[in-house]
Amino acid sequence: MIPVYNDKRFFQSSLESALAQTYKGDYEILVVNDGSTDKTKEILEDFEKQFPDQIHGINQIHGGGGTARNRLLEESRSEVLVGLDSDDLLHEEALTHIVNIFEEDLRIGFLYSNHQVIDEEGEVTRVRFKEEIHPHLEDVILHCNFPGPVKVFRKSYLGPIRFDPELRRAVDYDFLLKSLTNRNVSTFVTHLPKVLYSYRTNPNSISHTRERNTIRVLERYLSTNKVYGNNEFKVVPVTEQGFTFWDHEINGKRIMKPEAKTALLKYLAD
Repeated sequence: MIPVYNDKRFFQSSLESALAQTYKGDYEILVVNDGSTDKTKEILEDFEKQFPDQIHGINQIHGGGGTARNRLLEESRSEVLVGLDSDDLLHEEALTHIVNIFEEDLRIGFLYSNHQVIDEEGEVTRVRFKEEIHPHLEDVILHCNFPGPVKVFRKSYLGPIRFDPELRRAVDYDFLLKSLTNRNVSTFVTHLPKVLYSYRTNPNSISHTRERNTIRVLERYLSTNKVYGNNEFKVVPVTEQGFTFWDHEINGKRIMKPEAKTALLKYLAD
């Protein structure tokens, strides 16, 4: 599932990576063009003509990331849903590994993997390994959206959960937090220790801009789920070793677990 908005520079490469999968089964590449005003629509239509059995494109009036992603959820026909941003690249064996995991364990509802970070020219600048931070997922996820942009869900597990169309930042983070609510994380979530995709950093990407809604998203989640009971709390940005994450304060005291903080800082620094 690919939401796209004014991304003519990288969108074609993203589509090509989805088409180049070694997976032998049937799969659909579903794209929502969220009212692009550049050549994105033409690129999508050209690919649809070339690959009519695989690519299904939907054009809609611009509504924002949450609206586009909800349309993808509504129109999707598969049980296993892979979210791919329009400037990122799926590695060719990704679907094979993903489908194997979901078929082997029907309890799995959410999967994330390791990934490469690439620049605008496609050069690898670092590799993100998550084996050491994964055991701390339940704690760290409340302080940093570390699983990365490519997330895989089992559709039947999502039920009525949808993206918040009012958000312009932290849309994925809000959705992930809601999907983990009231779940047995040890069985619902799995980490696949393989590099399945390349995440592109570029000045025009949404994720390059600081997510101003992160505090709002976290405070809403913590309040709604009474994570701290009736205690008053505050979400505060913390910068250590050159990296920023979100800690929580109760009565002026920061309460992130030391082992979770250590795992997060090591992950960010690697």
